[in-house]
Amino acid sequence: PVGNGYARPSFANNKTTWTTAAAGALSNAIEMAFAAATGAWGTCTYFGIFDAVTGGNLLATGVLGTEKVIDDGDTPKFAIGDLDITLD
Repeated sequence: PVGNGYARPSFANNKTTWTTAAAGALSNAIEMAFAAATGAWGTCTYFGIFDAVTGGNLLATGVLGTEKVIDDGDTPKFAIGDLDITLD
């Protein structure tokens, strides 16, 4: 999304934020929330993890298990364990 209050949130890359990797897989150990939308963002179908809040490098991406329509006033978030990431 672009505009309507969208901004990439910033989370530390540490053992508080992420579980300890096992066999190249880890998941989020904390709830990860975005700022509240100030207008519709549309339907979100994928997620991406970058190494910067603007620009930067895309480190991981994936398809959401369930599409999510983000409307004005919604606060999108990933509950603990919602993001399961496996890197080669």
